Amino acid sequence: MLTVCRIDNKSTAAALSGLMEKLADPGPFHRTWAAAVANDARISARGKGGRRFWRDQIAGTIEVEYLDDGALVFTESAVAAHKEYGGPIKAKYQQSLTVPFAQAARGKSVKQMEAAKGKKIFRIRSKKGNAVLGYSRKKGKKTEFVGLYALVKETRPQRPDPWWPTADQVLERGVEHAGIWLNKE
Repeated sequence: MLTVCRIDNKSTAAALSGLMEKLADPGPFHRTWAAAVANDARISARGKGGRRFWRDQIAGTIEVEYLDDGALVFTESAVAAHKEYGGPIKAKYQQSLTVPFAQAARGKSVKQMEAAKGKKIFRIRSKKGNAVLGYSRKKGKKTEFVGLYALVKETRPQRPDPWWPTADQVLERGVEHAGIWLNKE
């Protein structure tokens, strides 16, 4: 999925069309406008918090491509688009997603849990028919199953967490940069 913001003479709104006509060469204006929008997107992503996710997986993927008649600000990151628009997470390379539901399993892979517990983790079907990963432990004379992960094809749809600049924010940044360029000429 691709998240894009196009900056050129055709996409400018009425608020900028008068200013655009006054510029002798709109190329440098497009470049500084696009750089400012990309910077706004990076700041917005970094402002979401967290340790590295927003910085590396989102803000670090924003690119600017300069064209003859404008510029593109974009990210090709599927994770960035998923955060912006929401939706379910689907298994891509395996048959199922491994979703931890036990506190001990959160943030750990199945292999890490096997090493930590010293037990083989295996799959069973619950009474409702759901696939569950866990291990068995002895409790007195009985053996009980301890569930750690649910195996699912996809998650429930996640809410959008918008971070990409809105059209109004992009236009506002364009008006600001048009004023700067008109004062230079």
